[in-house]
Amino acid sequence: MDIAVVATEEFLRCMRTLPAQAFKQTFEFLTDYHRNPKSSGYNYETTLGSRDNRYRSVRIGLKYGVIVMNLEDSHLLLALWVAKHDDAYNWARTHSVEAMPDKGIVQILASSCVEVPVEAAALPDGGNGDEGTTAALSPSGRPVPRRSLDSCDDVLLRLIGVP
Repeated sequence: MDIAVVATEEFLRCMRTLPAQAFKQTFEFLTDYHRNPKSSGYNYETTLGSRDNRYRSVRIGLKYGVIVMNLEDSHLLLALWVAKHDDAYNWARTHSVEAMPDKGIVQILASSCVEVPVEAAALPDGGNGDEGTTAALSPSGRPVPRRSLDSCDDVLLRLIGVP
């Protein structure tokens, strides 16, 4: 069964910045994967700790990795990001993807916060929070104050997917 590999615009921009050898290997992956998706040479792995359990990593040479996502009920593999391994996995932890292949739409959302249980994070105001709620932490590990969507303008709300 042939699988179409589709690269996002963000992926292609990132791919252009790769060193020549990594670019070549990434291009070969993109052009060859659809013919033999079960090849053991791809080192196709689950990305632990990612924001989406559909993300997978494909090793490109010794230093680089491609983050891909299989779209359910379709024969599409979406190439999302390519970078050095640690950077690629970090991207998978901080980005979520909404894909609607029937409409030709892919939306990639970046997150600068990580959700953690309140018990694991001290709230900025020293409060305890409600049982089972979550507090956001910035990438540096500091608690981020909760904010209401009321303070967001309509453009930002549409960008994050709020109707």
